[in-house]
Amino acid sequence: MKTEKPYRVRKNKEGYPRFPYRLSRTCRWMTAFTSILFAALFFYMLNSSSGTYLSAWFLSFIIAVALLFIISFPRNIVVTDTDLVVYGILEATYISLGDIKRMHRVPRRRLRMVIPVIGSFGFGGYYGYYFDLRNLHVIRLFATRLSGLVMVHTIYNDCILLSCEAADKLIALVKERTGNNMLDAPVKSDDDDD
Repeated sequence: MKTEKPYRVRKNKEGYPRFPYRLSRTCRWMTAFTSILFAALFFYMLNSSSGTYLSAWFLSFIIAVALLFIISFPRNIVVTDTDLVVYGILEATYISLGDIKRMHRVPRRRLRMVIPVIGSFGFGGYYGYYFDLRNLHVIRLFATRLSGLVMVHTIYNDCILLSCEAADKLIALVKERTGNNMLDAPVKSDDDDD
């Protein structure tokens, strides 16, 4: 039986703590299945078309959508002196530490009533904009596993859901950097589970 490597918090080039994302088994299978499906559809359209514009437009659309998903795969969470940064393959999302109102762990069941609006549901992870049916608002999601979920609430009423295997270390580090002792206080709100 294969065991997973233990999770280590590493440092990036500048010396800031880096929390790498690792794909869960479900995400790996979903990514492989979707990639094979895209490739099969691509080759089917390429071979079955007789030079029509419809197939060219359809192939261009498939390639563009696939590339947009791929550049958004979450890779690392880095906590600098001023920001919490979620790095994708070619993009980064910056959350100012001063803008974080609350940051706490949430259970996996929190995602039961969440559906993707614009984003991926397993292809390279779970990322994008998701709609929370329970609280009727949009959540920004950056996850590769459905465990170790951390909800970040900002002063702008944004909700960002991250997955981190060292979730407690991430919360403690942000708490230390912000100096906010109430950051992870158990406050009952609409976004918390019973």
